Amino acid sequence: MKKLVSLFLCLVLCVTAAVPAFAWGGSQEIYVSSAAELRSAIGSDRTVILSAGEYVFDRELEISGVQNLTLRGDGSSSILITDGNDQVLFLSECSGITLENLTLGHRVTPDEGCSNGVLSMWGVDGLTVTNCDIFGCGIEGINASSCSDLWFENTTVRDCSEDIMNLGETGATFRNCTFSGNAYVNSYGLPAISLWESYLTLENCVFQNNRNSEFVDTSDNSTVTQSGCTFSGNGWGGDTAGDSGNTGNTGSTSGTGSGAAYETVSGFGDVFWSDYYAEAVQWAVDTGVTTGTSAATFSPYDTVTRGQAVTFLWRACGQPEPESYYNPFWDVHEWDYFYKAVLWAVENGITNGTGAGTFSPSTSVTRGQMITFLWRTCGKPGDSGSSVWYEDAENWASWNGILSGTAEGYATNASCPRSDVVFYIWKS
Repeated sequence: MKKLVSLFLCLVLCVTAAVPAFAWGGSQEIYVSSAAELRSAIGSDRTVILSAGEYVFDRELEISGVQNLTLRGDGSSSILITDGNDQVLFLSECSGITLENLTLGHRVTPDEGCSNGVLSMWGVDGLTVTNCDIFGCGIEGINASSCSDLWFENTTVRDCSEDIMNLGETGATFRNCTFSGNAYVNSYGLPAISLWESYLTLENCVFQNNRNSEFVDTSDNSTVTQSGCTFSGNGWGGDTAGDSGNTGNTGSTSGTGSGAAYETVSGFGDVFWSDYYAEAVQWAVDTGVTTGTSAATFSPYDTVTRGQAVTFLWRACGQPEPESYYNPFWDVHEWDYFYKAVLWAVENGITNGTGAGTFSPSTSVTRGQMITFLWRTCGKPGDSGSSVWYEDAENWASWNGILSGTAEGYATNASCPRSDVVFYIWKS
């Protein structure tokens, strides 16, 4: 009996030792160095590691019905196809797909051109693309339909002949990605990004030298959210020379939006051409009224102090020297940046302070005060002699459309943010 038990245990140990680890649910690693090996290695629950070099196919590389697959290059591994009528990589009904350190593109001559995209997918649930280079002449970099949880990071989409991406019923996030040189052959006037019942998040992305007719074209049930993105040299809105003068939606938006939704103004990452105060900010910078709160920020929602308000006005009027240096305020000093502005404002009847020899330069300026400063600067047009200090000023501003167009409306005693101070000055 003991011999039988020992024989049984020996057989069990031998069979167990003969079974590879991945057969028990682990993820195997497969190393490949040719296109044929790569195509054969595609499957579920594995990592395929591509050695350096080119993996050239005469038709698209299709991956269908696969789960938990990683394709990992070494940074110089390229998947290329020689047929411009095919997409490079097509994923269908997959989940848990990861692409790392890969280059994807067409290998065709300029005369041959392309009639299909680079990375296309349908029915994909969970795709992570990191440190990849997706390049044309594919007509578009990315095409996705009925997909969810798509994540792109540190990836480039460049030199596609028509557009950057097309998303339908899809959710995708791009972080620290670069989109450049796309739509170099764009005879159809296509937008850079087209969305249909999709949501797209863009974080700290760079858009440069793209020549699409507009930035984003969305359906009614689509949403675009962006933060920290930068734009330069793009051609949407018909402005092929640069990025100024466009309008559109910003932040999170639904419906059709112009490409300038995400164009920043004067290098300020917090002011976009879609903002109602965008032109006012650009004017304020161009004329020296303000240079922002830093080289990269304007801080449009920060409140403005009375000292800042009269300084903005003084600069808008050309920074005239005060005729007299009589100073009636104990809280205004020669070393203050607003010193000359306050003296000039007092001389010209623009302000007489807040009482008892004070100007209160650090107190937030109200909308009523700002409009009254403007009205007095303009010579008190329509002065009726009202005993209510702001009444004539507000009537004048209302008649001249100065109060319209702001996001928060108008309340006399409400603080006036930087966005609206420059907006009021610009409109007057």
